[in-house]
Amino acid sequence: MSKTAKKPVNRAYRFTGYALSLVIICVLGLTYSKAHHAMANRDLLAGVNAHNPAIATDALRRGADANLLDVTIVSVTPAPQNMMQSLLDTLRGKHPQGDRWTVLMGAAGEGDTEIVTALLDHKASPNLRNANGSTALDLAAYWGCTDVVRLLLLHDADVNIASNNADTPLLSASQKGYVEIVQLLLDKGAKVNVSDKDGYTPLSQAVSGNHLEIVKLLLSKGAKTMAPVKDNTSPLCDAAEGGYSEIVKALIASGADVNAVDGAGTTPIWVAHMYGHPDIEALLKKAGAKEEK
Repeated sequence: MSKTAKKPVNRAYRFTGYALSLVIICVLGLTYSKAHHAMANRDLLAGVNAHNPAIATDALRRGADANLLDVTIVSVTPAPQNMMQSLLDTLRGKHPQGDRWTVLMGAAGEGDTEIVTALLDHKASPNLRNANGSTALDLAAYWGCTDVVRLLLLHDADVNIASNNADTPLLSASQKGYVEIVQLLLDKGAKVNVSDKDGYTPLSQAVSGNHLEIVKLLLSKGAKTMAPVKDNTSPLCDAAEGGYSEIVKALIASGADVNAVDGAGTTPIWVAHMYGHPDIEALLKKAGAKEEK
């Protein structure tokens, strides 16, 4: 009887041992997996910041997060209201509010096409936003990274996402004078008459920068010639002030009202006269502008 009574006890001990071993194996496996993932993320960050596509691609193959936050890029944010909460977040390893740039944003702004390709192939999202509300597409457009813009558009980047200042990729590219990028964005349905928080439109940005080809592109897509800009001026008044005769011609050809009074109470011919551009005055007169008395 004593021998037969010991068998269930031995089986119980044996079962407990198996269960404990299984738990230990799972814990060790999970710990190894987390460590492996952390190392892959570390190497991805290093590869992106070193502009080394080989390191970045290898890290992605090892399971690095393609939407990893690049905590080496710190955005300017207001001081935290609750310092204790900020301290607790830091101890927990939680990123500060300003650290919301992804590695894709960093690579896009630098024009690293190989790294951007690798990230997109590993499901990086092109429509995530940083602390300023900008996307990878907006950063690429602002810095003139045409090939990256093309890649992002092929991966369904939204051309009309606006930043916290209401900037869009089209506004950025128009301001900087990147003709090919403007064309790419327009072909993908970028809204031509958007305006930022100061009232600047893509057309007014292009006029201010004397980017004639972009002005013509925007006008061909229906840009409004009397859209107000900062200080209540208009594209035609800005062109008259700058002495940009070819842009003045393009605006007139697109139906700009040469006698329209802008929000500042001025007309294009008055602006041309005040800034000493007699050639612009002549163009405006020929188009029917009335001289001010």
